[in-house]
Amino acid sequence: MWKRMLALALLVATLSGATLPGCNGGGSTSASLKREWTLVELNGEPITVSKPPTLRFSEPNRLSGFGGCNQLSGAYTLNGTGLTFSPLIMTKMACGKGMDVEQAFATALGATKRYAIKGTELDLIGESGILARFRIS
Repeated sequence: MWKRMLALALLVATLSGATLPGCNGGGSTSASLKREWTLVELNGEPITVSKPPTLRFSEPNRLSGFGGCNQLSGAYTLNGTGLTFSPLIMTKMACGKGMDVEQAFATALGATKRYAIKGTELDLIGESGILARFRIS
């Protein structure tokens, strides 16, 4: 019964944009972080490419996604709202479009220090503020 109540609370929080303890970046058990996210803003600029970068967080602390041209994977570490990424592994295709976004995206991931989830948005935050903003895919 308690599992149904928790699932319902998570659904209501997600739909309303509210946060629950442990679901707003508060630790490795965060149900909100572990999904696929699509990049919508990078370094304060909207993403306008036809196939934007994505990130998928999974267990145990694994990360995969698309950088704009190449596939990527790696690991991440959570510590409260702290978030850091290991050096990423990326395929090495050259693309006519998307390489500039991919490079800036990889740089932002490397500079990430923490994160925040507000409703359906995920912000990756560095020393000087928001580096990247995502929405649930």
